[in-house]
Amino acid sequence: MTHSTADDGRSPPSAGTNDPRSPEQSEDSDLARLIEELSLDAIYRFDPQGVITFASRSAAEQLGVPADELVGRHFAEFFSAEAFPGARAVFERAASGEKVGLIAVTATRPDGSEVPVEVAATPILRNGRVHGVLGVSRDVSARKRAEAGLDLYRRRLEQLLDERSEELRRAYERFDRHLIDRERIEESLRENEAFYRSIADGAPVMMWACDPVGLCTYFNQAWLDFRGRVLEQELGRGWVEGVAPETLSRLEVIFGDALLRRARFTAEYQLRRADGTLRWVEVVGSPRFDAAGAFLGYVGWAVDVTDRRDRL
Repeated sequence: MTHSTADDGRSPPSAGTNDPRSPEQSEDSDLARLIEELSLDAIYRFDPQGVITFASRSAAEQLGVPADELVGRHFAEFFSAEAFPGARAVFERAASGEKVGLIAVTATRPDGSEVPVEVAATPILRNGRVHGVLGVSRDVSARKRAEAGLDLYRRRLEQLLDERSEELRRAYERFDRHLIDRERIEESLRENEAFYRSIADGAPVMMWACDPVGLCTYFNQAWLDFRGRVLEQELGRGWVEGVAPETLSRLEVIFGDALLRRARFTAEYQLRRADGTLRWVEVVGSPRFDAAGAFLGYVGWAVDVTDRRDRL
């Protein structure tokens, strides 16, 4: 029985045939076709004029045209007028015997849709002469979309950074203005404090101030002159050293009760003067509150009423 074998270039020649190829050459041809069919990249073979003589399965998928319909068509059909010069340059370089690395171009399908590809080409040589061109085309649509997405993400990040930087700049400006305003307020308060201290120190009556727990924080010059002591000696409860013991307990009861009620108070007690004599003084204290209603302590004055009591 005689076995016939289709001479499609993919089966090794049987014994007695006229196929000039050796078994090794036939195997190489089969391997090449297998690679062309299985490759994810589109593979083409062109004649020296640029007509497609072979197109792989991936080529058909890439261009949206059945592989057998691609054969016989010129590659120029799949590029727009704008993209064709780049594709032609790749082909002409390969047709002149040069191996061309990956170059980005845009192919156009018959339905008008475009597909970004990277192409490479190498000459097919026989006996040192170029008999065609082998081309490889890689669809980079997914990579382009990823790059576009990354670029959009990068630009969005830059926008957010710019917005954040602008917010920070405005915040720093507000903070600077706040610091300036605060410095002005503090300076104004210092000036006001110095102003009121100068008034208090020039007052003919003794003046004092205490914190929310009743510890004295200020005495004017009239008080210090009356006592013959310096400010540091009177601060806190230092002034109590000059109060006659027999009048101190009643003073503390009156002041303690007023402190609990945050109320105004008046009291009389004996206070030792700079010359060592005990003098009766009348003290008046008024509670102080801040803008939020928090209790700050007392401010008050005291006058020597000894002569008035002696006349009674």
